[in-house]
Amino acid sequence: MAPVKTVKMGANIVITGSEKTEVEAAARALVAKGGKLLSRVEPMGSKWVVTCEDPDDRSKRVHSGQARPAAHDQGPDPASG
Repeated sequence: MAPVKTVKMGANIVITGSEKTEVEAAARALVAKGGKLLSRVEPMGSKWVVTCEDPDDRSKRVHSGQARPAAHDQGPDPASG
């Protein structure tokens, strides 16, 4: 059995392999780490392919919390005093 290959494409990972079960297992591992399936495992020529969201991609992280104005942490205005 040949190992699966993973290729990073932007915020996603494409997994390919010659065995459907191996590609499914690799996709399940990414989902377990917080990734999201973006396609079904499908045949493409002699390979099986699936696309997943990269669980480690920081560009899609949502930060919560309140924003504060930049002046909030500044001391008194030196020009006024």
